[in-house]
Amino acid sequence: MHEEDLDEVAALRRQLADTEQRLEAMQQRLTSRRQLLRLGGAAAVGAAAAAIAQPGVVAAATGDMQYGAVNNAGTDETELRGSSQLFTMRVSNSSLFGNALEARSSGATAFDALAEPGNSARGVVAGVNGENGYALVVVGGKSQIYFSQGFDSGPSISGSHSGGELAANDDTLWFCVDGGSPGVWRKLASLETAGAFHPIPTARVYDSRWTGIILNVTKGPMVVGGASRLVYCDDKRNLSNGLVAQGDVVPAGATAIAYNLTVTQTSGTGYLSVEPGGTASAGGSAINWSPGPSALANASVVKLDSQRRVSVFVGGQPGASTHFIIDVVGYYR
Repeated sequence: MHEEDLDEVAALRRQLADTEQRLEAMQQRLTSRRQLLRLGGAAAVGAAAAAIAQPGVVAAATGDMQYGAVNNAGTDETELRGSSQLFTMRVSNSSLFGNALEARSSGATAFDALAEPGNSARGVVAGVNGENGYALVVVGGKSQIYFSQGFDSGPSISGSHSGGELAANDDTLWFCVDGGSPGVWRKLASLETAGAFHPIPTARVYDSRWTGIILNVTKGPMVVGGASRLVYCDDKRNLSNGLVAQGDVVPAGATAIAYNLTVTQTSGTGYLSVEPGGTASAGGSAINWSPGPSALANASVVKLDSQRRVSVFVGGQPGASTHFIIDVVGYYR
C-alpha cells in the first residue's frame, strides 16, 4: 500500500474516531438529563449542598492525574500506551486563540518525537485543514531551524525517497527534486558552494590608469615578465580618481564575484589571468589581446579570498603590456 493510501486511511480513521467521540458525548448528556428528571428538585438541592461542603481541589499527588490541576509526575518517566491505530493521546482545543498542546522546558528539549523504524514512520506530522493557517511554525532563538547531524542524517545512497525531502549531511543541505531509489538530489548549500547570487549596479573596483596615492591600489600597466597584482574588490571607487565612492559593495563573507574585465592601451600580444587572491600561478586566460592598440572586454566569475581580493597575472610576448579595468556586477554569498 502506498504512503498516500496510508494517509487517506489514517484520515478516515480519525474521522471515525471523532464521530464515535461525539456519539458517546451525546449519549452521556442524554443519560444525565434522564437521571436529573428522575431525581427531581430535592436531589439537585442535596447535590448542591454536598458540593458546597466539600473542600477545594488540591494538587494531585505523584501517580494521580487530574484535569484542570497541576500534576506531578515525580522523578520517574510518565508513559502513555495505547492500542489504538490512530492515537495514543489526542489533545484538542476549540478556541481560536489557545494552543491545543504546549510543551515547555527550562533548558533541555521541550518536545521530543521518536518514531520506531518503519516504511511510513514519522516523528512529527503537521497538517492544516483548509487554506488558512500553517502546518508548521518555528520561532528561533539562535535560528529558526537546526538540522542536528546524526548517524542517519543526509540523503541515503539507497532506499526510496520522495520529491520534497530536505536533508543535511556533513554540513551540506540537500533537496530531493524527484522521488525514486535513491531519488534525484540537489545540493543547496555547503562550504564548497558559492551561495546565492546578488546582482548589483556596476561598480568599478579597479583601474590601473588611476594616478596619485590610493590606499590598497597598485597602479600602472602590467608588463609580461612582471609580477602578479593583488586587487581589492570590496569598494566601489570613483571612475576618475579611484577614491572610495561606496564601501563594501561586495560585503564581507562574499565568496566570488561576477565581473567585467577590460584591457586598454595594449601593446604586443598577451593575456591576463584572474585568480583568487593569493594564488601562486595563473590558470587560464580571462582575456587576450593582439598587436596594435585596442580596448577589449570580457565577462567572467572568480572566487575571492577572505579579504575579497583577486590576483591578476599577465603573460604572452615578452615586453607586451596593457592597462586593465575590473567592474563588479554581482557577488555570491
